[in-house]
Amino acid sequence: VTPKTGEIMPTVVSLVVGDPGDALTLASVNSVDRDDCGTVDSATVNANSVGNSAQCEPSSSAAYVEYSLSRQAAAMEATVGTDDRGGRGPAHVLVLGDGRELAVADVWLGQSVPIRADLNGVVRLRIEVTTSDSKQAPTVILGDARLLGLREGLDTIAAQ
Repeated sequence: VTPKTGEIMPTVVSLVVGDPGDALTLASVNSVDRDDCGTVDSATVNANSVGNSAQCEPSSSAAYVEYSLSRQAAAMEATVGTDDRGGRGPAHVLVLGDGRELAVADVWLGQSVPIRADLNGVVRLRIEVTTSDSKQAPTVILGDARLLGLREGLDTIAAQ
């Protein structure tokens, strides 16, 4: 903040909200636990090509993947949808940080939604995908998924 506390108030005040930081693709981060989830270099979601993506294939049980963040990430961003070449059924995507709900999305064929989850202070990130129709279960894509934060913190995550 300019001016600093205690200085005379000028006619113009400047406030810097935050540094945009750096990004790390979620596909490049090693998972600590997973079931029916992995990574994919490219996919097509809602007729759009996405890369560096996480993918989950739910069935009668939830598909999930977990990452250790060690409180080093500020946020996660992704475009969530179903792979255009997969099943037509719906899916429910839940993003959890240390067991707390951070973001949620319901998706189906031909539809995608952007998600953003605040990860400040999160030790363990879990992405969980379920479907109500296991006969037409889709492949869920978290397209262009990336962690945001300071370079030093993201380097710590990448090294794990």
